[in-house]
Amino acid sequence: MKGKTPFIVLLILLPSCLFSQTTFMKTYNGAGWEYGESVVQTTDSGYILFGGALNPQTDTSSMYLVKTDLNGDTVWMKLYGEKYFTWGYSVQQTTDNGFILVGVSTNNKIDTSVDSGFIYLVKTNETGDTLWTKYYDNASGLSVEQTTDGGYIIVGAQDDKMYLSKTNANGDSLWSKTYSAPLFAEGYCVQQTSDSGYILVGRARLNVNDYSMYLVKTDSIGNVQWNKYFGTGSSYGHAVQQTTDGGYIACGSQLVRVDPNGDTLWTRSIGGFHSVQQTTDGGYILAGENGINTYLVKTDSDGYTDWAKTFGFYDSHSGKSVKQTTDGGYILTGHTSILTSDKSAILIKTDSLGNAPPFVSVSELLSHQSIFTVYPNPTTGQITLTNLPENENIKIAIYNVLGELLYVQKLSEASEPVIDLSALSDGIYLIQLEVGQMTLNRRTIKH
Repeated sequence: MKGKTPFIVLLILLPSCLFSQTTFMKTYNGAGWEYGESVVQTTDSGYILFGGALNPQTDTSSMYLVKTDLNGDTVWMKLYGEKYFTWGYSVQQTTDNGFILVGVSTNNKIDTSVDSGFIYLVKTNETGDTLWTKYYDNASGLSVEQTTDGGYIIVGAQDDKMYLSKTNANGDSLWSKTYSAPLFAEGYCVQQTSDSGYILVGRARLNVNDYSMYLVKTDSIGNVQWNKYFGTGSSYGHAVQQTTDGGYIACGSQLVRVDPNGDTLWTRSIGGFHSVQQTTDGGYILAGENGINTYLVKTDSDGYTDWAKTFGFYDSHSGKSVKQTTDGGYILTGHTSILTSDKSAILIKTDSLGNAPPFVSVSELLSHQSIFTVYPNPTTGQITLTNLPENENIKIAIYNVLGELLYVQKLSEASEPVIDLSALSDGIYLIQLEVGQMTLNRRTIKH
């Protein structure tokens, strides 16, 4: 019996290890339509969620910042830049336990074009109170990181070029650089590298027909050391990180691994990702979307899939940012619009295998991707609903952004109904199908 004791002890201890990881899926609203764009775990083991909150009635928006505890419960919420169209894209906790926020603000309503707006940089204390605000004209800010000297590095776009700006600790500009492509370029993510330079990723338009992932490495003052293009067609890059061996991992329309000189080690044809991070086991965690569901993919060090999870109920979901947490799990943010026309920011905390209640598998998702499309979208009048489920009990309902029911139709047999929206005002409408116990939603724009 003495020889079997260690095995018995392992059986007793193992369940406590398996269930020690906190998991949750929570939505956050109350400021309008909320979208999560960036998330980080904070030093107190809670989380900071950052993005934008849209008021559909006034066509204005604000930067939206939510601090939660380790269980995802709200500690406080703050809005910034409520007067105009302001949108938050990137957040980082700073060394003083406050936060640095970057986004885009315009003087116009619902105008996100680069040339119409300016970078909006906000530094807060640990409770979200504004310490200072800076504006940088005629540029967009899509990613920010605190640098080793206590200042900040910002990437975005200006005048159809990728844009990089370095500030001091007070947000005062020290220098800025732009990086061209044949027709167009913009930056989505930046990170300071171990040699005090910077790695940037975005997209570049090489000709009339082709976009590529655009990867740029600079020195400490923004001078280009090398740049690389990956892919054609509608390729793009959304996130990049330096890996432990000094190389880089980038994601977007594909997953790309390069060495310190930017030379390709491998590429993987898995795309639709907004966020990537190297994990403690040397693999990678990725977050993305397919227009219906949020998905989370874990790969090994060579980019081959270890596991994949999707979250959602065949509704509108988006995965924008993911980080590995101190307990070995993952925190993911994006937005969702389950069963209503309102969008809510969402936080999903998973265990180390990507499990969080509720979830569906990738195979389940793929088998439902063809369900229910609206054509044409946007529309000037009539829409046709296609790929409806085979069911004798289908109800179609149309709602406006205020949640008011405008149209109801019941189908007694399988068909592709045509609905005339020409009498409705221009705007966004929710097309909702009730199929047995399942509810499916799609958005359409009438103009």
